[in-house]
Amino acid sequence: MRLYLLYLSYSFLLLLPSWQHRIHGEDSRQNGVSREFLKNVGKKRQGRPPKVGEEEIRMLRRLLEMPPARLRMLRKTIERMENYSEEEREEMKKKLAKFQSSNSGERSQAMDSLLRRHALLKSHWSKVSSERRAMEIKKLNSMSHQERRKFFDDLNRTFDSDTDNPKPVN
Repeated sequence: MRLYLLYLSYSFLLLLPSWQHRIHGEDSRQNGVSREFLKNVGKKRQGRPPKVGEEEIRMLRRLLEMPPARLRMLRKTIERMENYSEEEREEMKKKLAKFQSSNSGERSQAMDSLLRRHALLKSHWSKVSSERRAMEIKKLNSMSHQERRKFFDDLNRTFDSDTDNPKPVN
């Protein structure tokens, strides 16, 4: 159970906009996540073993501090993770371990890539009808990890997030 909660905490931290602030040295208290929480995520407790339910209570308290929009995003992430195959879970664990062990420059580059992908998707969806956008969001949420990767690769080839010209984004 503890490993699962740790896995969840790492997964949703990748989605938290406050990581961008932490990487660039700005105040990370914005968006309901404290700098102390980000600093201690993933560290094993030293000394005494945790009391039964202590980590769950801590997790619930963190969730109660989050704004509703962040909770909705987290819920969707958890629902998507529930549908992962064992291979997808292992791949995600490897990615998270690699991200955790990388230096700050590599982390910054990874976060910039995620933010660029988010901006690209937001730009794309702002140009399509609301019906098509709803259909694409539903389809994207039901895609496997490989299908989602292909979707973003195709989108990268179609649009440049800065200029909206059809050229690949590296």
